[in-house]
Amino acid sequence: MTQFETLGLQGVIFDMDGLLFDTEVLYMDAWLRVGEIMGYPITMEIAKKTIARHSLESERMLQSFFGPAFSIAEAHRLLVEQVRPYLMKHGMPEKAGARDLLQLLRDKGIPIALGTSNGRPVALAYLMGSGLIEYFGAIVTGDDVEHKKPAPDIFLKAAAELGLAPERCIVLEDSPIGIEAAYRAGCLPAMVPDLLGPTEETAGQVWRVFGSLVEVREFLFAE
Repeated sequence: MTQFETLGLQGVIFDMDGLLFDTEVLYMDAWLRVGEIMGYPITMEIAKKTIARHSLESERMLQSFFGPAFSIAEAHRLLVEQVRPYLMKHGMPEKAGARDLLQLLRDKGIPIALGTSNGRPVALAYLMGSGLIEYFGAIVTGDDVEHKKPAPDIFLKAAAELGLAPERCIVLEDSPIGIEAAYRAGCLPAMVPDLLGPTEETAGQVWRVFGSLVEVREFLFAE
């Protein structure tokens, strides 16, 4: 019996940026260039505060640093301009073990969902561009819920769309905000840190921290 079965799990919900795709570092570097273009001293520390936050929350945070004239819409437009050439040239950069884990889950008939705060157009573009969209039985984005992470809504909806109780779903996340959302949803929160490690608060919410999706696969599905 695998650890997945021992835990009584029936489904897996994946975050996207920083978990399936190695995109966070691209956007962090892009934020610095966007700051130069817009005339704001955006540092890496400030840029990291946007990770896993939805647009309105990011805008409020950035306006607290730079004043009410700061436009998140303009910043996002410039971010896309900065990142697009890399993606067009190199394709979607997948995290190590992502595709293998998804394939294993599909082979075992385990339901898979995506739960991301990104808008639906971005999520679909990433999944279609990488060819990973075929693995997901449900795709829940920030456009589909009233309250985004760290609220539990995205993961509650993802579990419901899989036809599963939240406690039967493990959530794989890379950010403290995502772990809080999974914990509040009643799912099993597992963290694969990217640019942000566990916080003191996260330590009381996360079930286990893994070094990679390869480790997730080995731990949950070793016979």
